[in-house]
Amino acid sequence: MYNKLRINSLFLSVKKSIVLKRYYILAILLVLLPSLGQAQYATNYSIKEGLPSNHVYKVTQDNNGFIWVITDNGIAKYNGTEFKVFTTKEGLPTNDVWEIATTPDGKVWFFCKASKVGYIENDKVHSFEGEEKGIVFFPLKIIEIENTILFESKNNWYFLNTDNKWEAIDEIKKHPLFKIKSEVEALIKAEKPVNIIHFRAKDSLICWLKRDTYMVFNSKTKEVVDGKETYGFNHQFSDLARINLMNGSIQITDTSFVALLDSKYKIAKTASIPSSFNSHHASIDKTGNIWAVSFQNGVYKIPSVYQKIAYFFPSEKIENIEKVGNDIVVNVFDKGYYRYNKSKLDFLPYIEEKGVLHPLSVIDNLQKTYFVHKLEVVSYSFNTHKVVKRTKIKEGIKQMVYYDGFLWGLGSYDIKKMKESNFDVVAKFPAVGMNKLFMFNDKMLIGSTDGLKVLKDTVVTPIVNDTLFQKPIHNIVSLNRDWVIICTEGYGAYATNTIQTIYFPNTQYLNIKDAFVVGDSIWLATNEGLVQFLKKGNIFQFIKNVTEEMGLATRRVNSVLVDEDYIFMGTDDGLVVFPLNITAPSQFMDIYFDTVQFNGETLSLSNNEINYTTHNSLRVKIGAINFSEKKTPVAFQYKLEPLQNQWQETTSSTLNFSDLPPNQYQLQLTSGDYQKSFSFIVQPLWWQTITAKILFSLFGIGILLFVLQMIRKSELKKKMAKLNAEKKLAEYELYALRSQMNPHFVFNSLTAIQYYINENDFENSEKYLVKFSKLIRQFFEISKEEEITLEDEVALLNNYLEIEKLRFKDKLNFTIEVDPKLNITQSKIPTMLLQPVVENAVNHGIFNKEENGTINLYFSYIKPKEFSVEILDDGVGFEKTKKQRNGKISSSVILKDRISILNQSQHWDITYSTVVAFSEASDKGNKATFTIKHLK
Repeated sequence: MYNKLRINSLFLSVKKSIVLKRYYILAILLVLLPSLGQAQYATNYSIKEGLPSNHVYKVTQDNNGFIWVITDNGIAKYNGTEFKVFTTKEGLPTNDVWEIATTPDGKVWFFCKASKVGYIENDKVHSFEGEEKGIVFFPLKIIEIENTILFESKNNWYFLNTDNKWEAIDEIKKHPLFKIKSEVEALIKAEKPVNIIHFRAKDSLICWLKRDTYMVFNSKTKEVVDGKETYGFNHQFSDLARINLMNGSIQITDTSFVALLDSKYKIAKTASIPSSFNSHHASIDKTGNIWAVSFQNGVYKIPSVYQKIAYFFPSEKIENIEKVGNDIVVNVFDKGYYRYNKSKLDFLPYIEEKGVLHPLSVIDNLQKTYFVHKLEVVSYSFNTHKVVKRTKIKEGIKQMVYYDGFLWGLGSYDIKKMKESNFDVVAKFPAVGMNKLFMFNDKMLIGSTDGLKVLKDTVVTPIVNDTLFQKPIHNIVSLNRDWVIICTEGYGAYATNTIQTIYFPNTQYLNIKDAFVVGDSIWLATNEGLVQFLKKGNIFQFIKNVTEEMGLATRRVNSVLVDEDYIFMGTDDGLVVFPLNITAPSQFMDIYFDTVQFNGETLSLSNNEINYTTHNSLRVKIGAINFSEKKTPVAFQYKLEPLQNQWQETTSSTLNFSDLPPNQYQLQLTSGDYQKSFSFIVQPLWWQTITAKILFSLFGIGILLFVLQMIRKSELKKKMAKLNAEKKLAEYELYALRSQMNPHFVFNSLTAIQYYINENDFENSEKYLVKFSKLIRQFFEISKEEEITLEDEVALLNNYLEIEKLRFKDKLNFTIEVDPKLNITQSKIPTMLLQPVVENAVNHGIFNKEENGTINLYFSYIKPKEFSVEILDDGVGFEKTKKQRNGKISSSVILKDRISILNQSQHWDITYSTVVAFSEASDKGNKATFTIKHLK
């Protein structure tokens, strides 16, 4: 019957996260649940729960599942447990952020009136200025194209260029974004600007709201949908109406509702927002939760499962639910009995009485319902729903059953046998502490505070076949014609035929108030929620426990009834109606590494190298995205390989490890279907390295090899003597060539100093002398060496060119570029190999040039122990130099001789070549290229 009903109204209870106070608010919910006038629970988040402000503009969800809230006092990121706040302290240009967008690459873009606009990534704020100096942005319209963001401010559209500056698209009309921007502007221009309330675009979809409709344009298919004309949409939007483009869906929200569009851009789901929220914006997240925001009260969350549940009589205690004929009647504490009215879709007064009300006594044999209040029995007819008669009685009765032509009443101190016609007492049977009378196979079972009893031969007799029969009993319910369910106070539930018992597992210590049986399915009303079991032969299998996570307002369930496809539950906080097949989507969305600290210092998740220290400690904080109403810690498993081979289970959000030895580690997490891992390396000290350990272990072997080597050395001594002599000769020749270059270099440098002195420029001459003295010292130190590191060679050339730049003033510019792949501290190069070529480029190339000149040096990686050097200048060129010097180019001859000798030493393999750099220019320049390979 309930699937034919329509929701008229609902009461929405706002359940504070910390303060256990509830507010009940009238609202309308469309399309969500086909049926019932209801109360619905929501959670309110405000400053008390961690929001930076109660003045909230918007809420959205990123691709990972985090909820983002923008306010007039910062941005908040919510994982279901805590808010992480971003303000100007964290790098925002201003705290007043009024728009937000997410992109697939994990960035959360913020928009505000400020000189900077940017995004948050990995909890770090990145803000960017405009290309135009001093500009203040006022973003109004936003376009998302995959990971690219465009926004409109003051009639200009901006995008983030490669220099991380916001640049106007109009200034570069060839940019591919210009076409999109132009297409958007053409659509807007076709409308009257005053009619456009809000605009958003994402990839191929362009959406905007007009005063009386919504518009969607697909730029790929060229399809245009007008909600009013295409689907008969009828609504007048307020100025606060907005479009949400989140989680791959289009959502439309206004002050009173939020709507979700389907793939054909038709409204598929609509939920109204209670007016008491004073909401101006709402969003539907991935799992169907509704998030509504206000300018005064922060954020409200209506869980998705609550949207499928009906709530009645909020804040009222429901003592009992009965099926009277075809009607459902509920017992509301201190108000009376209410019967569900199908035509009015509501519970209407059935019997209005104040005070404590006993359960109805439904006598099927008589087609009557008896209600006892104080000292009056009221008889109601099943069929007419009218009072048959009212009868005064002398003693109180809590419950009645019909047996053997008489009514039997349960009193406070006895059981009364009464006439059905006038309730006159025929006989009394003493019985203290009795709670329930139940007819079972022509026997009257009695549930009492000290166990299960039976009325036998006018005597109340205990059943002592099992110790369970001695536990306090609250209720007795029929399981089938041969068995009953005994509901105890604090000892769970069991089934019995008065001879055998079958215990319901996992119910020990529970208060069982009621039970209801549908086929093989049994529902127990307990103080810890509604528990479902399935009967399989003589075994009761636990199925599920319905608690707040599934939509209960409280776990204290007093009564349960199943009718058609719905479950009715009477609780201490109203009546709850569930669809029988209800399922709650998991609100657990992911686990993640929140922070990682080593010895108290926070590490970046991308920085996976840690230097070893003694007594070290690693502290890892684990986060979970979980929007469940059941606020219990998330359980997960972890293991730190290779230290741990077995999974460890915990609910703690913090993991601690200490005294980690040098090694490569991987911390793995798993919870349900979600897995995460974090790899890091603890770098060893030198004596902990594998190389050192191998050397130590091979030390003994080395001694043995040394002895053997000495024997062999004596045999090869004569042969090596000859080779050493030849090597010495080559070295002497090489040293002689280096010595020829030293005076040449010093002469040119002293000439530069003399130039400044002649010009009476004492400041520059002093500066030059200081640099020159340092260079001379460096030159004499390395001239003793046969080879130096590439780092020293670069430093020498840099110092030399700095001196020459002083001499040439602004006429000489130079750059030195080193390939990042080159290890300049380990790579070797023959001493003073490059300096003569650089010196020639300065003194014979740039010096003879009328205009300014530039020298560029490039050091490029080829492979280990091999690299190339390119010396490029835009001077007068090699041919002009030859003419001006009349063929005297002695340094080049020396260089070639030196390279030849270096190659003969079998320590080096060096090639050298020169070509014209700029053949078409008047100053043709020169390009000298070295390829240097260290053989030994």
